[in-house]
Amino acid sequence: MASMHEPEDALARLERLRKESDRLYNEALTALDGALPERPVLPEPPAGFDDFQIHPLNTSWRIVSEADIDWGTGWRGRLRRFVWNLIGPFLERQERFNAALVEHVNRNHQGETSGRTSVSGVITALDTHLQALAAFHSRLIQYLQQITLYVDTKDRREIGRLEQSLTAGLDSVTDEFRMRLESAAVHGHRIAAGMESTRQRLDHLGHMAADMESLAESTRQTRNEIEALQSEVEKRSAEQQGLRQSVDLVTAGTHSMKRELERLCRAPSPAAEPAISGPPRPVEPDLDAYKYVCFEDSFRGSREEIMAHQRAYLSYFEGASDVVDLGCGRGEFLSVLREGGITARGVDGNAEAVERCREQGLDATRADALGHLRTLADESIGGLFSSQVVEHLEATYLQRLLAEAHRSLRPDSRIVVETLNPACWMAFFSAYVRDITHRHPVHPETLKYLLRAGGFVDIEIVYRSPLPEVAKLQQVAVDPTIGDTPAGATVLELATAFNQHAERLNGLLFAEQDYAAIGRRP
Repeated sequence: MASMHEPEDALARLERLRKESDRLYNEALTALDGALPERPVLPEPPAGFDDFQIHPLNTSWRIVSEADIDWGTGWRGRLRRFVWNLIGPFLERQERFNAALVEHVNRNHQGETSGRTSVSGVITALDTHLQALAAFHSRLIQYLQQITLYVDTKDRREIGRLEQSLTAGLDSVTDEFRMRLESAAVHGHRIAAGMESTRQRLDHLGHMAADMESLAESTRQTRNEIEALQSEVEKRSAEQQGLRQSVDLVTAGTHSMKRELERLCRAPSPAAEPAISGPPRPVEPDLDAYKYVCFEDSFRGSREEIMAHQRAYLSYFEGASDVVDLGCGRGEFLSVLREGGITARGVDGNAEAVERCREQGLDATRADALGHLRTLADESIGGLFSSQVVEHLEATYLQRLLAEAHRSLRPDSRIVVETLNPACWMAFFSAYVRDITHRHPVHPETLKYLLRAGGFVDIEIVYRSPLPEVAKLQQVAVDPTIGDTPAGATVLELATAFNQHAERLNGLLFAEQDYAAIGRRP
């Protein structure tokens, strides 16, 4: 019932609002009509200045002039001069007064005439304006009265249209509502039947719930057993991973020994020595070379990952030829150079690494790095690359190596030396310490100096292999607006200090893990 009364209440409220608006409008219109005061009676322009005596004053202000007196001769002349000397000064003073008075009267006459003309014009203009304002007020009142009638007429027309539309809509809604009521009645019977069926199903579900509870208990026991089995599987998986690494190591060792035996079988027998010398000494094969290659496979990264990392250095050798890769390892950079159409050969002291390079069709030689460079002619190679090698060398050996590299390189060719960055503590205490063949870490500034001392120019240090942000110390996010209060200012100060220290520690602990020193042979 409340919903049926709501439209009536809304209409009544609208009617009250309309009447109140009409009342306020009429009151405002009446107030507007009475707001304009009656037109005041303006005074007439003031009377003009009396200029009747102006002309006589201007023509008769001069009394007498000494130059105009006829003095005569004899005792009459002397008498006239005597009399003039007595009254002349008074007459001259009177004449000066007359002149000043006439001048003053003339000036005031002109000003008064101009002022009267202005006042007359202002009074006339003000009267005209007041007449126009009264006419505007009258027309405004007429307009407001007419616009009210116009709006009322327009509103009635719109209300009539809305009423027709609303009537049609209500008829349609009424029909729709009647149909829905009939449909709801039918649907209600169906719901009643469905509820009865639902009660029966609920009873059945109650029995099923008891069975499910029993099944859930059994499932919990099964899950515990599965978790125990999963733990056992993970343990066996770790053992299997260790076994797989051992198998890989044994397989690599087997291949290495097989290649060494084949080499020994192919090698010619040494010439017999005199009996006094004893039996000939056999050639000592490098049967442990495979172990370091397997070590790199386990910890350095896959061959594809290293190639993707080293492609960044390809641009330094564009247009070059006869590039030498010292410590070529598994041949990653040799493959990168081959992709770029650059001829290159690798040198490595590990026989297993050299064999892997050759299996890929790469040019590789087993030799000592310094010894190989000493066999090269002056200015015979077009570039030199060495990755993760210098940390294995003694300082004297490294300096000689750079000197031989400078001698062997052609003018304007590049040398790129990559190594671990000892300024990154993570790289030093993880990758560097893990490899027992490392001799000395080489600081970026040290390697830069050694290249410059070796005769190279345009030396630059390029840092590589940054750690992901999630591995670094995270800064504290603080809203700067909390500094408005004393407690908030303390928190903000502490957070700022913490963030500054975290940034410094990130620069020490988690800097780039590798760097490359790049120079040019002048």
